[in-house]
Amino acid sequence: MIPSSVPRLGSTAPLTIWVLADLALSADPCDAKIWGSCWERLGDARRVADTVGGRVGVLLVPAEVDFSGPAAATAMRKEGSSLGESHCQSLFQRGADWVGCPDVGSLESVYLGKKGKLSGCLRASIAADCLSVFPVQLVFVGAGVADREWGALLAARLDWNWISPTLWVQSRGGAWIVTQIDHSGNRSCQRTFDDQQPLVVSLRIGVADPIPPDPTRQGEFFCYQMPPNCHPATIISSSSIAGNAGSPSGHLIESHSMPLEPAMADIRHVNKLIAGGRGLGSRAGFDLLRQVASLLESGIAASRMAVDLGWIDHDRQVGQTGKTVEPDLYIACGISGASHHLDGIASVKQVVAINRDPQAPIMKRAQLGLVGDLYPVLEAFCQQLEQRLQQAQPSVQDSDSTLQRDL
Repeated sequence: MIPSSVPRLGSTAPLTIWVLADLALSADPCDAKIWGSCWERLGDARRVADTVGGRVGVLLVPAEVDFSGPAAATAMRKEGSSLGESHCQSLFQRGADWVGCPDVGSLESVYLGKKGKLSGCLRASIAADCLSVFPVQLVFVGAGVADREWGALLAARLDWNWISPTLWVQSRGGAWIVTQIDHSGNRSCQRTFDDQQPLVVSLRIGVADPIPPDPTRQGEFFCYQMPPNCHPATIISSSSIAGNAGSPSGHLIESHSMPLEPAMADIRHVNKLIAGGRGLGSRAGFDLLRQVASLLESGIAASRMAVDLGWIDHDRQVGQTGKTVEPDLYIACGISGASHHLDGIASVKQVVAINRDPQAPIMKRAQLGLVGDLYPVLEAFCQQLEQRLQQAQPSVQDSDSTLQRDL
C-alpha cells in the first residue's frame, strides 16, 4: 500500500523526484558494487529535491524472479519479507523519503512455477503504472544497456521527455538545466527545459557522488502490486515509442555546447591519455589516475584487464576489443602491453610506461620507460604538476599591483 505522505496527481504537496533501480533480492543491501550506481543517482536526486523543495522516492523493480519450485519460491518469500528492514533502510539513510518494492505475493501469483528475467518492456510497464499517479518532475535511471532500455520505454509510455546520457541535472529559474555528452564524445551539451513535462534521464555512472549514509534518517516503505495479466512478452507498440525515441522536443528552451573536460571525453578525441591496467591493484587506483588527469588535462583510459575486473567502464578500454587511440601522449600505468592493447596505441606519438617489469612488452613500445612501483612515481608526478601550476599562476596581489601601475 502506498503511504498517504506520497503526493498524488492534483495535490498541492511538493512534486516528486524518483530513482529507478534493479531489485536484487538476494544481494547484500550494503554492497557498493551492486548498489553503488543507485546510490549515485539517489545522491543527485536528493540534491535536486532539496533545491526545488521536492521529495525523493526510489522505485525498485525486479530484474529477475525464481518461483520455479517450492525451494526457490520459499527463498523468494523469505527475501521479500525482509525488504523493509534491509534494502529500504540503506536507501533511507542515503536520501530516500519513500522506497517502493513489489508485493512478493503478487509476484508469485504471476510467476508461479517460472524462472527468468523480466523484459525491459514489462519493467517499464510496472514503473509506468506506479509513477503515473504521482506529480513527478524528474526520474533518474542508470546508464547500463538494460537501464536505458526500460527508461526510454517508460518515457514513451507516459509521453515524457527522454534524455540520455546525462552528466548532471540542475534546477534554475523554474527550468531544468541538463548537461550531457554530445555525439562526438569530446564536447558537452547543455540543454534547458521548462518544468511543464517530466524528464526521464539516464545518469552516467561515476559522475555523481552518493550522500554519506545517515543512520538516523528514516523513510516510508510501500509495496506495489504487479499489473494484472502482465507477461514478459508484453510490448509497447512502435507508434507509441517513436515520439520520444530521438532527441526530446517540444519543451526544449535552449541548447548550446562547450568543450568537455578531457577526463570525461571520448578517449578517441583527446591529445593526452593516462591509462591504467591490472598493475593498479584495485578500482581505487583509478582515483589517483583521475587526480593526475585533472592536473594534466588528460583523458582516462584502461586496459582490457582493468575493464574485465570491473574497475572502470568499457568505453575507456583501449585495444582491439576497445578503441584505437591516437593522442600525442599516452601514459601507461601498470599495463603489461598485450598485443591487442599495443594495436590500439599503434598511432600514439609518445608513450610513457610505468611498470615493475622491465621486460614487459609495453616497455619496447615506450619512448620512456620507468621501472618501479607506479604509486610513488605518480604521487611525485602530481606534486611536480601542482608546483608548476602554482608557479605559472601569478598571485592576486601581483595582478592588482600590475593593474594599478597600468592605471
